[in-house]
Amino acid sequence: MYSVYADNTCIYNDISPMENLKLISPKLTLEDNAAGSFSMTVPITNVGYNLIKRLTTDISVRKNGREIWAGRVLTEDNDYWNNRILYCEGELAFLNDSTQPQAEYHNMTVRGFLQALIDIHNAKVGDNRKFTLGAVTVTDSNDSLYRYTNYEKTIECINEKLIDKLGGHMRVRKERGVRYLDYLEDYPNTNSQVIRFGENLMDFTKNWDMSEFATVILPLGNRLEESEIEALEEYLTVESVNDGSKYVQSANAVKTYGWIEKVVHWDNVSTPSVLLSKAQRYLSEIQFDEMTIELKALDMNYLNVQSEEIKLLDKVKVISKPHGMNRYFPVKKLEIPLDKPEDTLFTLGDKVRTSLTSVNNKVNSDILKKIDDMPKKSQMLEEAKANATAIMRMATRGYITIVQDDDGSEALYASDTKITDPEHIPSTTKLWKLFAGGFGYSRDGGITYDMAMTMDGAIVADRITAGTLNGEILRAGSVSATAISQEFKSSIANDINTVRQEFIVAEGELRSSIEAKVDGTSFNSLLEQNYEHILTAFNNNSSVIEMSVSGIDIYSNSRTDNNRLIRFNGNGMTIWRTGVNIGKIGTNSWTGYPDYRGLVFDLEYEGSYMTWARKINPSDTEYTVVLTYARPGAGFQNEGLYFGCNAYINGNEINSPNLTNVSTNGHATFTGQRTFVTGVNLDSNGKVTSVDTTTCNIQNGMIVSFT
Repeated sequence: MYSVYADNTCIYNDISPMENLKLISPKLTLEDNAAGSFSMTVPITNVGYNLIKRLTTDISVRKNGREIWAGRVLTEDNDYWNNRILYCEGELAFLNDSTQPQAEYHNMTVRGFLQALIDIHNAKVGDNRKFTLGAVTVTDSNDSLYRYTNYEKTIECINEKLIDKLGGHMRVRKERGVRYLDYLEDYPNTNSQVIRFGENLMDFTKNWDMSEFATVILPLGNRLEESEIEALEEYLTVESVNDGSKYVQSANAVKTYGWIEKVVHWDNVSTPSVLLSKAQRYLSEIQFDEMTIELKALDMNYLNVQSEEIKLLDKVKVISKPHGMNRYFPVKKLEIPLDKPEDTLFTLGDKVRTSLTSVNNKVNSDILKKIDDMPKKSQMLEEAKANATAIMRMATRGYITIVQDDDGSEALYASDTKITDPEHIPSTTKLWKLFAGGFGYSRDGGITYDMAMTMDGAIVADRITAGTLNGEILRAGSVSATAISQEFKSSIANDINTVRQEFIVAEGELRSSIEAKVDGTSFNSLLEQNYEHILTAFNNNSSVIEMSVSGIDIYSNSRTDNNRLIRFNGNGMTIWRTGVNIGKIGTNSWTGYPDYRGLVFDLEYEGSYMTWARKINPSDTEYTVVLTYARPGAGFQNEGLYFGCNAYINGNEINSPNLTNVSTNGHATFTGQRTFVTGVNLDSNGKVTSVDTTTCNIQNGMIVSFT
C-alpha cells in the first residue's frame, strides 16, 4: 500500500475510496546517486490542496507505513481545471542549499573529508535540512585524500571529489527519526525475490552488445611447458574434468541461439577443475556484466507482504534460461506509478567502474611535515569507531547457514544470500565463513578472502585500526601511523638529514666531475617538477622548456610571458614575438562544416603580416620577399597579397579578377577611347561615299562600352 504525506497530513492512500485522498498520476522515481523525484497533480478536492507550500512543506512517500522517499516541492504549475501540478526533489538535494568555502584538505580519510563537508552544510541550514553521517565503506588506497573546495555547492563537491574519483553510492537512510547519509562501496542488500523471464516479468528491453555473447566457450588456462605442435603454444584445457570435451556450453542458450563459440583465457589458472568452474561462471554471469535491463516486473511484495520488497540498490537475481543467464543485477533506478504499481519500471545494470586513485599528494612535499600533519590517534580511532558503529547498526538482510561437506566437516556461513551448495556460490555473494581452520570475509563468493584469521595464527586484513599494536617484529611494505613517538620522529629526522647531507656532498662531487669532463666553468642544469608541470633548462638564464597540460612551451631566458617563443599542443604550433601572440601553424575546421578539416596558417589580431621569403645569394644578410599577406603599414598601402616573384598559372583559369595597372611583356595596357570603322558605303560606280564608325571606351586594355 502506497501513501503520501504533506508534513504530517495524509494526502494520498491508494486503497482509500475518499476523494480528498486522491492524487492524479502520482509517480515516484528513485535513482542511484541521485536525489530522486516525485511528481503529482493535486486536485482541488484533495485535503492537501491548500496545505502544500513550495520548498517548505516536507513530502513523504510511504509503502506499507514505511517511508521510502522524502523531499520537498520544487516547482509548481496549474492546469485548465486549476489542479496543482507539483514536482518534488528528494532529500539529497538539500545539499544544494549550501556551498563549501575555499579550503584545502590533505591527509584525510574518506569519512573525515565527507564529515567536514557535512559539518559545514549543517552549520548553514535549518534542522530539517541537516544530515548525520552514517556508514562509510568507500576507502581510498592510502586513506590520505588531498582535495580543494572553492565555493562549489556541497552536492557538487561530493559528486566531483568523491563519487567521480572513488565510485560508490550515496544513500539517504532514516533511523529513529535521524536522517543518515551513507557512502557505500558495494550494494547493501541482496534481495530474496527472483525475476524470471516468462514468470513475474511483464516486459523488458535490454541495452547490450550481443556481438560478444557466447553460448559455448573454449576455456584456456596457463601455458604448458610442452606442445604437440612445436611452433605453437599449448594451454591447459578442461578435457580431463569435462567428459573429454574442451568446450563448456550453456544447453538452453545453444538450443535458443545455436552454437556461438568464443575463446576465453585465464593465464593464471593451472588446475582443470578451477578452469571449468570459471568457464561455467563466465557463461552464466560474467559475460552479462555490461548488460543494462529495463523491465516491468510485478513486485511480489505488493501482493504478499511476506515477500521482500525490491528497493533501490538491492541486488536482484535475474534468471533467463534462453540466455543461460543466472546472475545478480543491482537495481539502479525505480519508476513507480503509485496508482499502478504493476507498471513499475526497474532499471538493472552492473557496469564495472574503473577509476584512478584519488591520492593527489604533492610530489616534493617535506617528509617531516607529512608525519607531523597526520591525524591524531584519537581522531582516527573515533572515526573508525563511528564508522563501525554505523555499519553494525545499518539494517541489512542476511542468512546464517551451516553446511556439511562429504567428509562430515561443517562450516558456518553468514551471507547476503542463502547458501546451500558451497561449491557453487555466486561470485557476487558477500559472506563470512567460520570453520575449524579459521574464519574470514569474502566479497566474491569465497574465491578470495580480504580478511581472515587462520588456525596457524595469521591475520590477513586490508586495514587494521587499533589503539595499541604490540609485537616483536613489524614488517610492512609501507607504514602509516598517527602516534609515532617523538623519539622515533627525531630518529627519522636525523636519518633524513644525514641522507640529505650525503646527497649534497655527492651532488658537489658529481658537478665538479661533470665540469671537468666538459672543460667548462659554468655548466649547470635546471630541472623542476611538480603536479602542474616539468621544467628543464641548461641553467636559470638559458632557454627553458616547460611541459604541462597546456602543451610544451619554449621560452628565451627566464619563464615569463614576454619571453615565451613557441607552444606545441594538439592544435599545432603557436608563435610569440616579444610577448605578443603572432599566430599559429596547425589544424582547424571550417565554420559550419566541422568535418571539413585542414592545415592552417592563422594570423592573430596583433600579427601584421605573414610572408614567404628567401635568400638570393649565399652571403645575403636579409631575406627577399617572394609572397606576402600584409595589413597597411611598413610600406604596404593596402591590405592584400603582394607578389615578389612571377606567378605561373600553367593554363589554368583566373576567375573574377578586378585588374588595375596591367602590363604584358613590358607594355602597359591602354585606358581611353578609340574609334573603329564598322561599315563602308559605296555608290553605283564602286566609289566610297561614306563610312560608319563607333567609339569604344577601353579600361586597362579591355573594351568596356561603346558610344
